[in-house]
Parts: sequence; structure tokens; C-alpha cells
Amino acid sequence: MTVLEDFMATREVDVRTEWLRILNRELDPKAPMINTNLLVRTYQYIETHPEEYNQRIWGWHRVFHADQFCFAGHAAIQAGARPVRHPLGRFGWLPKVITPDGRRMKVDAYAEEALGLTKHQSDVVFSEFASKGLIRDSIRQWTGIDPR
Repeated sequence: MTVLEDFMATREVDVRTEWLRILNRELDPKAPMINTNLLVRTYQYIETHPEEYNQRIWGWHRVFHADQFCFAGHAAIQAGARPVRHPLGRFGWLPKVITPDGRRMKVDAYAEEALGLTKHQSDVVFSEFASKGLIRDSIRQWTGIDPR
């Protein structure tokens, strides 16, 4: 058994997926490293709290109900960012967050950075048309882990 085969057997991931990850890093060494823990944790959160998830909007304040956020919004919050309330309050949240280190950033930019995704990857899972199935399949393809 080769070293790679031994490694793959212990991780229970698809060899093709792992090779793609290795190739992507070799082709573009500046490519971010995916934060697998945050990616899976965010997906699991939206699965277990469907009432707080709405992919079509960044954030929506609902009186007497849980606020709703898209996948990028939940990833940013899971990473420690705080949403910025709309100045008039009743309209919900601005598409910005305050990061744990005090920066004010667009939600998708911070979520992309925190998750370690490329622009192409974030475009896939942050799209308003991305279903939970597409997000789950993308996580599986990029990391070799089924987030369920």
C-alpha cells in the first residue's frame, strides 16, 4: 500500500477528491485552505435550524421569530462576526458584519475569508439559487466529507 493509499484509507475520503485538493494547492499556492470545520458546522446549523435559514436574503429580522440568514450570513456569524443592524431597525440587517478583530466587511467577503473559499467556490454556495443539496454536494466534493 502506498503512503497516499494508507492516508486515504484512514480518512475515508475519495482519492480523486484529495488529489484535486492537492493539485489546486500546487497550481495556485496562494489559494486559501478550506476551513472544513467551519464549513461543515455552518451546514449542520442550517440543517438543524431551518427556521433561521433563507438563502434568498442575507439577513431578515422577524419580530417574534428567529432572524433568518443565508449560508454566507450563518458562516460569518459562526466565525464570530456580528451582523450590523439597519439604521431604521425594522428593515433587518445591512449586508455588513463587524469581524472579531473589529473590521467592518461585506458579509460574503468575510464568510469567503473565514471559510477559506476561492471566489468561484463562494459564488457557488453563496448564490441565492443554491439549494441545501447543492451546498452539501459542494462541501462533499471540496472536502471529501459528508456534512450531515
